[in-house]
Amino acid sequence: RFLYIIILSSVALASQAQFPSIDIVREKAVRASTPKAELDAIMELVPFRNSLNADTVNRYFSRAKELALRLTDRKRMRWAEYMLLSGELTKGGTDSVLLKLRSNALLQFEKGEDQELYYKVRLLEANVLNRTNDRAKALDLQLALYEEAEKDNDLLAQSYLLNYIGASYLNSGQTEQARSSWFEALRLAEPAADNKFREIQITLYSNLALFYFQQISTDSSGKKADSFQLYNNKVIQESRYHSVYWLLPVALSYRGEYSGYKGMRKEGEADFKEAIEIRRKIGDPLYTINDLFRMAGFYSFLKEYDSAIEVLQEAMKVIKEAHINEALLRVSGLLSYVYKQKGDYKSYSTALEQFILDADTAMRLNAADKINEITTRYDLQKKETVIARQKLELAERTIYLVGAFFLLALAITVFYFYFKGYKRKQKLQSAAAVAEAENKERRRISAELHDNMGVHANAILHNTSLLGTDYVRNEQLIHNLQDTAKEMLGSLRETVWALKSADVTCAETWLRLVNFIQQSKRNFQDIHFEISGTPPEGIMITSVRALHIIMVVKEAVANAIKHGGAGSIAVTGQYTNSWLIAVTDNGKGFDVDKQQSGSESNGLLNMKDRAEAGGFTVALSSKPGEGTLISLQIPV
Repeated sequence: RFLYIIILSSVALASQAQFPSIDIVREKAVRASTPKAELDAIMELVPFRNSLNADTVNRYFSRAKELALRLTDRKRMRWAEYMLLSGELTKGGTDSVLLKLRSNALLQFEKGEDQELYYKVRLLEANVLNRTNDRAKALDLQLALYEEAEKDNDLLAQSYLLNYIGASYLNSGQTEQARSSWFEALRLAEPAADNKFREIQITLYSNLALFYFQQISTDSSGKKADSFQLYNNKVIQESRYHSVYWLLPVALSYRGEYSGYKGMRKEGEADFKEAIEIRRKIGDPLYTINDLFRMAGFYSFLKEYDSAIEVLQEAMKVIKEAHINEALLRVSGLLSYVYKQKGDYKSYSTALEQFILDADTAMRLNAADKINEITTRYDLQKKETVIARQKLELAERTIYLVGAFFLLALAITVFYFYFKGYKRKQKLQSAAAVAEAENKERRRISAELHDNMGVHANAILHNTSLLGTDYVRNEQLIHNLQDTAKEMLGSLRETVWALKSADVTCAETWLRLVNFIQQSKRNFQDIHFEISGTPPEGIMITSVRALHIIMVVKEAVANAIKHGGAGSIAVTGQYTNSWLIAVTDNGKGFDVDKQQSGSESNGLLNMKDRAEAGGFTVALSSKPGEGTLISLQIPV
């Protein structure tokens, strides 16, 4: 128990007693008894990403990545990697983050695997481009992603993207487009009941509060101030309620500054102190300096110069500890101004000298950067010149080699085409001989089928007709024999027709189907038959394929009569990119899955076998009591 208390105390110190909601999640991670429970707890910190400092993110999500790897949980490995890169970006690693985003195999995944993370990763890339001042590329990426999210109907992704797009417009001075983008995002996000929308809603309120806050000084009607207070108060209220801590100090600073304009010193000071305290808990020194700078401006506006000086000295301390030199000039410049306003000219002189020294240092650093840039460019150009000279020398040697091989290549080419023409001629002669042999054999088989099978089929038909006059009790058997003989003759006719030539037109094939339906009308007068449509014009198909098409249609019609009990059968033909033939009946239908797995599915299997042999597909659709549809999709 003593050891357990020590562990919890260590965690509390490490977290700096950050925020209640976050501390509860951290405690769950400490108490977890299994790797999976620990990983589950850490992943609960994802929504608090912006309220955690970079070191905390790195510590927890390095552990999450390790646990996910052990549990082979690839999805959470990706989320951990995303969180680590987000933390790295907070610390200023723009180049390294961009490189990892584009080269890390773990983050190269299909959108369907995790759509939410897909958009977050791409948005992170846009954020990096914004921070590197490559705003045109960032906006292009955001607009492309927004179009993609619209197609996916992903409202959450659309809301985040419109927020980023609005920020890009604002940075480029297009304030009205920024406001429109944020209002459109609110229209999507506000009705959503999902908690995932809460953070983006509050972010949009914060952006609109900033938009109106910047226009208060130029608005005499007071409407801008009302709008600012409306949205800023929403941010404060919603941030506290939903534990979106990182947006709370922004709103508190705005409200503190506005209170200063209104002369409400006590309220403004309280807001600034709370904002800075939250910033310290989050551990983001840059934003802490910004808030201290704004607080100093607040005191200066109220002519409380000693308080302003105290706050600015605290900001200078944070600058030196965190080495954030880009904020140095702003802070030292304001400090010298406050000393002057106070009338402390000695301190003003010292502060001014320090400001000039800081400015000189910054200029020298910029000059050094420029010199390094010029030197690097010069070295690069020098190397490029050497490479160009080497390429020129290589090109000259290559010309001689090309000239030497040109005649040889020409001779080889001439010989190749001559040989190829000779082989083509030989192949055509061989193909013609094979085709002639096939035609002769086809005619022989056709004649043999007609002379032998035809005679036998006619004999069966004739004898069963005679038998029907003598034996009435065998009437059903006789009808079956007659039907069989008729089917044999029909199949024989189609086979003989198909074997007479190698290729037939689609029109000829369709005509065979029309004749078959007309014959069926005569044989089954109590059934309504219909055939409609037109075949592809002027397109040839092999006789074998034509035969398979006809046989599948006949099998479909026969099944509708024998098994479906259909009262109406329709055959339709349609040609667009392929030839579609459909056989529809109003019979009793059947359960397709049950029928295909049963023993009475030979007819269906035969149709599919013929379709495969004929190079087309057969689709079957049926339900009990709703008839049957069999469609042939024939590429032509």
